[in-house]
Amino acid sequence: MTGAPEASALGAKLCVVHPASAASLERAAPPVVGLVVGIIGFLVAPERAGEAFFSASAQIVPVLLLALVLEARLFASPRRVRAPTSVAHMANLARQALGFANPVVLLAAEAQSLWMIRDGNDGGNPWLTAVGIGWGLVTIVGIAIVGTAGRARVTATIKVEEVTAHGVTIEVGFSNEFGDRAVRPVLNILFDSTVAESVRRRNDDGEWAGPRLLLNATATLSDGTTVRCRYNAQRAELTPGDASVTHFLLPLVSEQRALVVARADSVELPRGRIEHAAFVERSWRAEHVELRA
Repeated sequence: MTGAPEASALGAKLCVVHPASAASLERAAPPVVGLVVGIIGFLVAPERAGEAFFSASAQIVPVLLLALVLEARLFASPRRVRAPTSVAHMANLARQALGFANPVVLLAAEAQSLWMIRDGNDGGNPWLTAVGIGWGLVTIVGIAIVGTAGRARVTATIKVEEVTAHGVTIEVGFSNEFGDRAVRPVLNILFDSTVAESVRRRNDDGEWAGPRLLLNATATLSDGTTVRCRYNAQRAELTPGDASVTHFLLPLVSEQRALVVARADSVELPRGRIEHAAFVERSWRAEHVELRA
């Protein structure tokens, strides 16, 4: 497939819809909703609560704190395939900030509860405890719901790495950074048939070799256009925080573009498949690519 954009041949433009944005927003939703509930708890909390309330809270808060640490995986450090989009970046920052603030508020709520039952105090203002319990409880429930709603455990990404006289080097990655357990999908990388015979793959020694694209497929764009592709298939195990990354060289010339589809198939994925499609080109022309289901 070819196009005729008027742009410099010194760069490369990759037109993609990033699944990392949706996944990051999804992960940020529980602590944000929990914070809203905590604020509501602050507004409706009574001016004074008795010793029985703080005694019960002193036993509840540690359980919430432990569950939050385990469910939110606060000490996890997933390895990403690529830098997220600006939306994903902001969502991740918000989630990390709230993920740090929530345990701090819970610890403060526990300290208040212990202080109020110390030496037989007759109670006090429960606003801090109400905020901590409301925020922590809703966050934990939200994470549990999101984690069992059949959401994506694998994301596929494609990124242009370099443009040379020989063509365009791309990075194709499959990441399990949002998962909490290992998955073993079949990984398919489809290349436009116009360039498939000349595609080269970088091996472990850093050398370029043909990837043996033996299978045929047809990709249908959202507008009904069909693109003939060739691909091979391999199965890989992706543990939580892990990624599978491969580099390919596409022999594109000026004003030429080629469709690339990164696809992961597994019964454990939503609808059995995660895929990501993009046109790779030497110019700076931008065009989103969506495939028809």
